[in-house]
Amino acid sequence: MSCPAPEYVLSLDIDGTLETGDPPGPLSMESALRAREGGAIIGSCSDRTLTEQRIMWDSRQITPDFVARKTELMDVRNTFPDAVAYIHVGDTDVDRRWARAAGFSFVDSHLLSEVASSVDLGSWLALAEPCEGPPTRARQRLP
Repeated sequence: MSCPAPEYVLSLDIDGTLETGDPPGPLSMESALRAREGGAIIGSCSDRTLTEQRIMWDSRQITPDFVARKTELMDVRNTFPDAVAYIHVGDTDVDRRWARAAGFSFVDSHLLSEVASSVDLGSWLALAEPCEGPPTRARQRLP
């Protein structure tokens, strides 16, 4: 009997990160699904409205585990308190700041490619800039 993979949160920006973004990013929706199969709790945290995010996922017949605004990354973290890691993938310094404020490791989507899209926790963490410690109420505000 094999043990299930540990669950980790994989938060995805849309524009500049996912192939469905404007501009399109390097991460395919198929890669997001493979990450889910490997233990990821997947969803999007974007500047887009929650409705726009849900429409994007629905158009690919995927039910995400969460959709949120970037400013709500801390809420996403609190929704999944038992996850072994928290990773946000994005393409801007704004993504990086919100990820760090919520205690997420950050992966710059510019590091990804069709061939090298990571789907397991170890690969994501190898690309990630480590978070600087657990989130605090003070860190919830943008620096």
